[in-house]
Amino acid sequence: MAASDGQELFNERRRKCGPIIREALDYLIKVAETAGPDVKPPIYERNGNGPKYSNGSGQFCVLHPKPDLHVGAYLDHERTNRPALIAALNAAHLTFTREDTDGPWVRITNMQEAKRFESLIVRAYNERSARRRY
Repeated sequence: MAASDGQELFNERRRKCGPIIREALDYLIKVAETAGPDVKPPIYERNGNGPKYSNGSGQFCVLHPKPDLHVGAYLDHERTNRPALIAALNAAHLTFTREDTDGPWVRITNMQEAKRFESLIVRAYNERSARRRY
């Protein structure tokens, strides 16, 4: 199967990442892909920002590589659960931005941060699985 335009752009963006960012990105991709039994193949937007992961209940994780800077990671959550997510990010000593608007977007800059973020991806998967779509 041929890659979509968005996936091709993402692949090009990934190639521009330095080895540390690429290693963290690849690790996070593997975590998202294996977060649970019903993870769907990722969706790649046309702008090539990165993969969006979902399960049968909807989206739970988005990964955007920023070459030579970081991987921007977003976990889908209910707005009412945002304070708990922010507390969990702080407890994991992870840096994030835009927590008051469309975030929080987490900045993953190395493997140590990627590994600290792993359990939060699985948690987002589980929370999304628990939500019913009507």
